[in-house]
Amino acid sequence: MNVGILGAGPFGLALAARLARHKADVRVTTRDRAAAAERAVMYPDLANTPALITDTATVLGESDLLVLALPYPVTLRLSQRFPAFAAGKLVIDVTNPLFPPDQDNPFVAGDGCLGITRALPYARIAKAFNTLTAARIDTDAPDAAPYATDDESAADAVENIARRIGLRPVRIGPLAYASHLESAALVHQLTSGALS
Repeated sequence: MNVGILGAGPFGLALAARLARHKADVRVTTRDRAAAAERAVMYPDLANTPALITDTATVLGESDLLVLALPYPVTLRLSQRFPAFAAGKLVIDVTNPLFPPDQDNPFVAGDGCLGITRALPYARIAKAFNTLTAARIDTDAPDAAPYATDDESAADAVENIARRIGLRPVRIGPLAYASHLESAALVHQLTSGALS
């Protein structure tokens, strides 16, 4: 399975590194590919994959599975403006609907993944990996990877990818449960000092 990651921030690159370490076919796209290439040198597993960071058309065209690893507001805007970009694709939403840390309310009202799902009606979506931090995903720790989806093919994709990279997938229920995963990620970030 070809995995395309939209977003080359800390989480996107850490996930790409873990996938590359486990011999998965992965590509990453971002608006600033030069800056992403500079950040990628921090991940030794990406050193031997010069074509890893590529253009968006290549990632969208060649990927069986898309990972949305952009900031939540960017992902939502992208989904609303270009709903066809993920048509027919398996999509894993790893975002958390958080405001920047300098704002009073760190959590966006409503269900983040469900907003993305409404904007991408022709994609098969799962919420997964959002409860793990970039630092944690970059290790080979056999962490639990809870996920939610309504789609069996998306469930199979999450299960396969998670097991391939050494995680323990746990299906918590339908996509309506995605908000529980987002809340868990928020609590983890608040208690770890990530937003303070």
